[in-house]
Amino acid sequence: MKAAVTHPAYMIAFDCLESKSAGDLRRRPLRVRRRELERLLARVPPDSHLALGMQTTDEDVAMSWYQDWPLSPASTGWSSSSVPAALRRG
Repeated sequence: MKAAVTHPAYMIAFDCLESKSAGDLRRRPLRVRRRELERLLARVPPDSHLALGMQTTDEDVAMSWYQDWPLSPASTGWSSSSVPAALRRG
């Protein structure tokens, strides 16, 4: 319990696959799922441990987020071999 106080967990939501009001969204376009996620998270207090993840269609912007994120492989010294192939650039 002490660790939960000193190192609280955070959840960053990037997608919404289903909601009570919209139903199953898995076959819907990302823009529709994202809109539903934004609607759901609009009611969450800003000081909660739940946040809306960033999203872009610009690969360079996405890579800058990946490299600048404090826990990213680029900033923690992980090697590129520890990053799944599907996430590697190129």
